[in-house]
Amino acid sequence: SSSSSSSSWGLSPLLDQDAATTTTAAPPPPPTMRAPGSVVAPLHVRTPLVRSVALSTPERAVYFKLDCLQPPGSFKLRGIGRVVQSCAARGVPGVVSSSSGNAGIATAYAAQQVGLACVVVVPRTTPASIRRLLEEAYGATAVEHGAVWDEANAEATRIAEARGWALVHPFADPVAWAGHATLVEECVEQLAAFDPQGRPTLPDCVVASVGGGGLLQGIITGVVEQRQRLLEEAQTTDVHVPPRTKVVAVETTGANSFAHSLQSGEASPLPGGQITSIAKSLGAVTPLAAAVDAALAEPQAAG
Repeated sequence: SSSSSSSSWGLSPLLDQDAATTTTAAPPPPPTMRAPGSVVAPLHVRTPLVRSVALSTPERAVYFKLDCLQPPGSFKLRGIGRVVQSCAARGVPGVVSSSSGNAGIATAYAAQQVGLACVVVVPRTTPASIRRLLEEAYGATAVEHGAVWDEANAEATRIAEARGWALVHPFADPVAWAGHATLVEECVEQLAAFDPQGRPTLPDCVVASVGGGGLLQGIITGVVEQRQRLLEEAQTTDVHVPPRTKVVAVETTGANSFAHSLQSGEASPLPGGQITSIAKSLGAVTPLAAAVDAALAEPQAAG
C-alpha cells in the first residue's frame, strides 16, 4: 500500500500501485581498489529515460527514469557517491553509513570505488543476503545494531566519532541532494528527444518515492535549478518550460512519516516512533525537515 503527498508543485497521485513491478539484478563484480581520492569523475552513470506505453495516453506521456541501472542498483549513488568522493578528497580514512537498504549499498560501492574503508550499520531486521552483499561484493563491514534505522544511525554516529571517520547520512546531506538533482538535469536533456522541436524540456510533473526525503529534496532542487537555467536560455534558445512542475511524493503505508509530517505542520516522527510496514528500509521514523518545509511552503501541499 502507498500514500501520496502533495507539495509546492501541485501534487496528486498519478500512478496505479498495481502497475509497479520489481526486478532484482545481481551485483556487479567488485572493481579493483583505487587509491583514496583518485576518482574525480562522477561515480553514477547516465541512465535511460523511456516512454511507458502502458501508462501514456494521447494527452499525457509518461516516462520512466531507469536509475535502477546504476551500478549498485539505485539512484542513491548520485548523491552518496558525491558525498563519499568529497570525503576521499578531504583525506578521511573511512566512512560509516546507517542503512540496510540502497543508501548503505551505495555507500559501500562508492567507498570501494575510491579506496576508503567502510562500515555499514544495519538494524537487526536486515536480511542476511544484504549483509553478504555489503561484505562480499563491496568489501564493507556490516554491523548489526538496533531494531529500526534510527537506532542504527545512532550507533553509526558513535562509530564515526570514535574512529574519526565520516558519517554518510542516507538522506540529510546537501551534497547528496545536489547529486540527486542531476536526475532532473538528465531528464530535461533526454526529453528533447521526445519533443517535436527537439527542445530541452522541463517535465510537467515528477513522481518519486519518499523514504527519508533525500531524493525528494534533490528533485525539488533540480526542478528549481533547471527552471532557472531554461528561462535564462529561453532568451536565445527554444526551450519548453511549463508554468509549474508538479512533484508527487509516494510513500509506503506504515512508513508514511512525510505525509504524517505534512498533516502535523512540521517534520515529526511517526505515531509510536516505529515503522509498521514490512518494508523496513523504505522509510524513516522522522523525515527530512528541509523537504517537509519545502512542501509546507506551497499553498497546495496536502497529505
